[in-house]
Amino acid sequence: MKIIVGLVAILIVISLAIWQGPKLINSGQNALQKTQQDTVNIWEKQIEKQSLAGQIFSKLTTETKQQIDQWLLAKNLNQYGDAEEVVYTGGTPLFDEKTGISKDRYLYILEHHPEMIEQLQLDKLVK
Repeated sequence: MKIIVGLVAILIVISLAIWQGPKLINSGQNALQKTQQDTVNIWEKQIEKQSLAGQIFSKLTTETKQQIDQWLLAKNLNQYGDAEEVVYTGGTPLFDEKTGISKDRYLYILEHHPEMIEQLQLDKLVK
């Protein structure tokens, strides 16, 4: 009797899998496509932000660098745009130990503070 009940249960599960399988596969594919699109959107925004920062960086003058430094002081941020109490491995966030590449301080700040670009109207430098 237990064997028959077990077999019936297995048949029910198999029947449900056959009946609901295409819906589940479709649902999974849709979720995967949405996740992939969300990831692409995040990367596109990141690239756009870095691209704008790079364009602005190439146009910075001594005056605009002073404006950035004043903005950091007004926001009580350290010279890199982070909270004053932040301590960095290696002493600076500008050096990537994985790649061995250093980044300019102003480029780093521009990439990490898009709100500053808007507030100081630095995007006008590239228009």
